Amino acid sequence: MPSRPTLPLFSLIPLLILASCSPVDPDQRPASHNAERIAETSPLSTFEDLTDRDDVLFNLELAYNERNLNEFYRLLDADFVFHFGTADVSQGNVPVSEWPRPDEVESAMAIFYKLEVPTGIRPSTGITEPTGLAVVEQATWGALKASFHGGILICAENINVSLAYPPGDFTWTSFPAPPPFTGETWYEKTVTYELMIDADGTIYVSGSRNAFFVIRLVDFYGVSIYRLVDWRDDL
Repeated sequence: MPSRPTLPLFSLIPLLILASCSPVDPDQRPASHNAERIAETSPLSTFEDLTDRDDVLFNLELAYNERNLNEFYRLLDADFVFHFGTADVSQGNVPVSEWPRPDEVESAMAIFYKLEVPTGIRPSTGITEPTGLAVVEQATWGALKASFHGGILICAENINVSLAYPPGDFTWTSFPAPPPFTGETWYEKTVTYELMIDADGTIYVSGSRNAFFVIRLVDFYGVSIYRLVDWRDDL
């Protein structure tokens, strides 16, 4: 099991974001049961109960698109680790090669929080943006997480995440869990994703990239649910 360094504070997230986003971690309450799976991601979509393996991917996409921090928290195992893409690490796009659950939560909190500012004004500097077509830049999911975590980007106007993967629990590959989780069976699946975030006057798009997910079955207040324990970006 790789080490889990704590992300250095290379830039502070504005205090307004931290003060305004303080949902309770859903580990403090039991999971709810959703009887029907809804295929379309929309404001009326229902989060799944995480009793099927594909529920994790469905809820991840929906949590981002609906900026639902509580559901995102519930997805992450206590031993969760996010691994940045090799290219992002080698090119210096991110400050570390991986980070643990607290940094993943802090990043999501910054991305999901929508700062209300006048159109055309950068909230970080107050400088008026030039009018015209929006700038479009390529960026991985991991690089955008790091930018929001560090306060480089602080205003996500629009978020759209789309995951494409072979459906069904049978498409996950099982393998013996590494120490110190010996005796457990974990499951892995590679997913193609497309991500668009409109932030601070620029539209960041991922293109079509791959992400690798590992989940485990855990007891959650007497209910067995699947949670993300490992996420590797831009394979």
